[in-house]
Order: sequence, then C-alpha cells, then structure tokens
Amino acid sequence: MTDYWEIFPRFFDTHQAFIFADIGISEVIDTHLSQTLATINVTFKYPSPTGMPHPDEYDTIRMIEEQIEAFSENNNDHYVGRITNDGQRDLYIYTNNPQQHWQDFVAKLPEASSYTITAKVTDDSQHATYWDKLYPTSEDFRAIADLHLIRLTQEENDDNSQPRNIDHFIYFNKQLEAQPFIDWATRNNFTHLHSESHITDENQYCVRLAHRGTLELSDIIPHTITLSNQAEIHGGIYDGWETELVNTPSIT
Repeated sequence: MTDYWEIFPRFFDTHQAFIFADIGISEVIDTHLSQTLATINVTFKYPSPTGMPHPDEYDTIRMIEEQIEAFSENNNDHYVGRITNDGQRDLYIYTNNPQQHWQDFVAKLPEASSYTITAKVTDDSQHATYWDKLYPTSEDFRAIADLHLIRLTQEENDDNSQPRNIDHFIYFNKQLEAQPFIDWATRNNFTHLHSESHITDENQYCVRLAHRGTLELSDIIPHTITLSNQAEIHGGIYDGWETELVNTPSIT
C-alpha cells in the first residue's frame, strides 16, 4: 500500500457506489504486483436505501476491513481498494496465495458467524480490475476535487443541504472561442455572469457561470462533471467552483 488513497462516489443510472482506492500504487502496479486477484465480498445486514452500510454496522465493517488489510500485509499481498454499493462491499487484493488460503482466512474471521463473507481468486494478468473499476476516471478526479472542497466547507460548519449560488470558472484561449460554450450553458440552466467574466493576466478568457443548488454530492458533482465535459468539448478547461458558506442557525 502507498500513502495516497482517495475515496469518491461514482454515479450510475440506478445507484451510487463509493470507491476507496490506492492511487499511489498505480505507478508500480503493472511491474511489481501479482497478476492474481483475491476478491473478498461482505454483504451488509442492514443496508441503507442507497446501498451503504447502516451506521450500526460501521464499526463491524471497519474491523473486517482492518483484518483483511493486516492479513494481506502479513502475507506480502497488496490490498488496493474497495467498492461499496448495492448492500455489499468488495475488497480487492493482488495476491500470491491460492483461493483456499483466502477461504480459510475469511471462515476464521470472528464476524463470519453473523455476516456472509466470501472469497474468490481469479487471474488478472493486466490488472484490469484496478484500472477499470478502482482507478479514477477523469470524471472521478473531478468528483474528488469537489469532495476536497466540500470537506473544507464542512470544517467551517457549512450546511451542505442548503441551496445557494455556486459560481464556476472555465477558461478559454480566446473570448470568441468561449461563446458556443456560453450559449450551451445558458440553454442548460446556468447563468452567465457577464460582468465577472474577464481576460486574465495570462491572456486567457475566464468564463464565469453560476447555478443555484446545494453541496450535496448528488447535486453538485453532476453539475461540475457536466460543465467539465462540455468545457472540454468546446475547447475550454473547467477549473472549479466557489460559493458562500451557509450556516444553519443555532436553536436557542
């Protein structure tokens, strides 16, 4: 394992998953890690409507993961991440050990008597599970940046559920090149902030847009991903957002 891990949501048509992945291992995974993958599946007892573990299960699920992580390290294997969705969690380990080794391990876990925990070992010669399932896409990296900013607002006691104006920054080489993007944005419920759009010191044109919404993940991230994708299509670069903090009034 490395010290560079990220947790991020990934949105699908019918559900949302949370991924926790070792990003730093990407630099050496294809040259230093085994090409055999162990997948440990843990089924939650009381999943939430969104497929996440119930708060009463947090400690137990965390203890299971810590034991898997320690067992991997003690056996010179590499735990590289997990995916949580649809009432279960899959943990992925590149291993030098056979399936029976892992099946014996999960059977001896103290939690195995009350949780369904399974293990399987498969060939993964191209480390496709890591690259295709765990490693962030460009959209995931956008979500990660949003999460970092949201955490900063939470540290300031922001009420992320409260609607507010959210301003966005998009850069183009020339002002004229930005107009098709601005036209698209205003047709899709974004407001063009004419007076705040400007030519930068680097002689780029900064488009300022705004929308009204919350900082809930399911709200802000689809907006930023859409803007980022459309900016790229139109030849620009999306560079993030800012907003005013909204604190919940204290009850006295």
